[in-house]
Amino acid sequence: MGHSLSAKSLCAGIHKPCQVLFFVKFPQPGHVKTRLARSIGAEKAAQTYRLLAEANWLQLKSIQGMNVHAQILYDPTHSLESFKSWLGEKETHYEAQRGRDLGERLQNAIAGAFRSGVQKVLVVGSDTINLQSCLLRTSLEVLHCYDVVLGPAKDGGYYLIGMKSFHAGLFTAIHWSAPEVLKETVARIKKLQLSYQLLTELEDLDDIDNLMTKGGLA
Repeated sequence: MGHSLSAKSLCAGIHKPCQVLFFVKFPQPGHVKTRLARSIGAEKAAQTYRLLAEANWLQLKSIQGMNVHAQILYDPTHSLESFKSWLGEKETHYEAQRGRDLGERLQNAIAGAFRSGVQKVLVVGSDTINLQSCLLRTSLEVLHCYDVVLGPAKDGGYYLIGMKSFHAGLFTAIHWSAPEVLKETVARIKKLQLSYQLLTELEDLDDIDNLMTKGGLA
């Protein structure tokens, strides 16, 4: 059964190898944040996304250590050199996203991480506002006690999903462009009889209202 997160709910446990997968698109104007671009223009929307993705990548990198390794899952697949110029090459591991839709891309990335031998996997989006390293550490702690951890997004999706074993059923037949993604995922978790925990709700960068609410990022 899932509950809202509280500090008292966390359990002590032995740290196990974890892979944190950062799903990110290259900030090419006209190809990212198209809804936001309708309000502020394609160039500024792409630049705003670029700054947010960079900030979130720094948060992920800050939790790396002996047992935690971050990896960039990039899109589009032909843009590896552009990503290396943007986010760097030193101690940075890249892998192209593979799949026809988000569900397939998540499945392929998570399954591949578990095949490499890690015991926990987190997937984090690149466009979440106010993502903090302490929340990422909390996600790993939650997985000491629960099968799945989810970071709810205000738009009805999720900005983070983590698990300690691979469950393909969490990514099939989900309506990825609809506001019911989180609700459908939780229903699937319950159907599979998995335990889960919800993190703090955060907001994704989608439109001008997000910028107005948060005071702007550009």
